[in-house]
Amino acid sequence: MELNIPRGLKYSKTIEVGPGDIEEFLGELGIDVLSTTRLLHYMAYTSRDCIKQYLPENYISVGYYFEIYHIAPVRVGESITITTKVVDVASEDVVFDISVEDIGKIIALAKHKRRVISVEEFSKRVFE
Repeated sequence: MELNIPRGLKYSKTIEVGPGDIEEFLGELGIDVLSTTRLLHYMAYTSRDCIKQYLPENYISVGYYFEIYHIAPVRVGESITITTKVVDVASEDVVFDISVEDIGKIIALAKHKRRVISVEEFSKRVFE
């Protein structure tokens, strides 16, 4: 399958950290900060949204690889901006570089890979 996703494509999303985004064990100590797992979730969805309009009809992208460096904490009520950039497209795989910032301060850096697959084929694999 030939994907027409341009290398260098960028997409950004700003998110306000809420109570549902905190690291539970730190919250128990009164330290309400964005969890790494929730941050990963937001980075994956931002990458998915970046390429969604370029996918063939009845195809989706699913994440299968993450390498993340969570550098700084973010408190509840603060906003982060996630910027994802397509750095490679090979066959059905798309590779992203991701940065997360809070008012000019780097919060996290990541490399993420997604695979473009047919909804029908994916459904078969899930339900067989």
